[in-house]
Amino acid sequence: MKIEVEPHVARFVSAVRARGVEVRAPGALDVGPEVRPERFEAGAVLHAGTRLRGERTLVRAGASVGAEAPVTLEDAMLGRRVRVRGGSVREAVLLEGAALGSGAHVREGTLLEEYSRGAHCVGLKQTVLMPFATLGSMVNFCDCLLAGGSGRHDHSEVGSGFVHFNYAPRGPRGDKATPSLFGDVPGGALLLGARIFLGGNGGVVGPVELGYGTVLGAGGTYRRDCPSGVLRIGEPVACGDRDFEPLVYGTVGRKWRLNVRYVGNLCALKAFYRHVRLPGVTPDDLLERALIEGALEQIEAGVAERLRRIEEFGSALERSLSRTKDEAARLSQEETIAAVARFLEVMTKPEHKARIDAAGESTRRRFLTAWEETRAAGGHLARVGALSSYGREQGREWLQAVVNTCR
Repeated sequence: MKIEVEPHVARFVSAVRARGVEVRAPGALDVGPEVRPERFEAGAVLHAGTRLRGERTLVRAGASVGAEAPVTLEDAMLGRRVRVRGGSVREAVLLEGAALGSGAHVREGTLLEEYSRGAHCVGLKQTVLMPFATLGSMVNFCDCLLAGGSGRHDHSEVGSGFVHFNYAPRGPRGDKATPSLFGDVPGGALLLGARIFLGGNGGVVGPVELGYGTVLGAGGTYRRDCPSGVLRIGEPVACGDRDFEPLVYGTVGRKWRLNVRYVGNLCALKAFYRHVRLPGVTPDDLLERALIEGALEQIEAGVAERLRRIEEFGSALERSLSRTKDEAARLSQEETIAAVARFLEVMTKPEHKARIDAAGESTRRRFLTAWEETRAAGGHLARVGALSSYGREQGREWLQAVVNTCR
């Protein structure tokens, strides 16, 4: 029996096949009329059950979509040799060699850098996985950044069944000022951080900051920050009932500091893409330029999301203040309310971009000189790996200076 294909789908299939894209089952392809064939590259494979939406959707050479189960791509951008075996990816960017198993649920604000990957049934939103970071199966990992390691056999990993808890019940509408840093951008972008391991069937209650080399034992729920190079197996938990007022906060200084550090790291990642990754794209590779620009937009969206959550947090503290009886908590909330107002004012001013550009300017120049002198076959990560120790340290110092502009 002949399968009828809608005219615009037939035109799309004809156009992408002419470009060298393999369409395994045209009759089982669902394509929105806004999808642009010129953003699909020769060597990509679209399997049966693929649904394409959004004019920004982009699929580069060697990428495979839907090899195990149907896939929906909606304004999603996939680099070379990306694998999305099943699930959905919306308003996210996956760079070269990234991979997701069946049942993936990936939403806006997500950036998977080179060779990062997740097994089946991984949920991501407002998430940054830096190179080689690996997630096991049945992982919920929203509102966080994971870095660490230097290669495919030396990478940070999250065990199966792990959850990053990114919602708290306080405040008028709940609180999502809960982003967690597992590693950081200055170390992660230059592949200088020791790998991190988050044990399976466990979780972290955000916001939390873990240093490089940290190992969290399987099966625990963790709420405290961890310095680098620590093995932590379980944490003491105070059990029992206590009074709970959802509109009343306690001391909030630590939570505020972690939110500021998270925004600072996103700003550092944005600076790295502006000064290093975008200029590194060859002028004639228009799809790669679109991909890296898309990654930069995801980072900017992440900053905007965090500022929105911080603003909500400040408003919740203002409501809490009149209800808070503990004097230390009142003082902490007053200081944080003032800090939130100052921070949002600074971050939304045009001058903030100039401050970021000026941060660590001399070290940035030294890093970029070393970067320009470094040549390596194999793409961006090969070039990072070929940098001298001096060059990498200058890069880390520059990016840390950007982080510090958000204090």
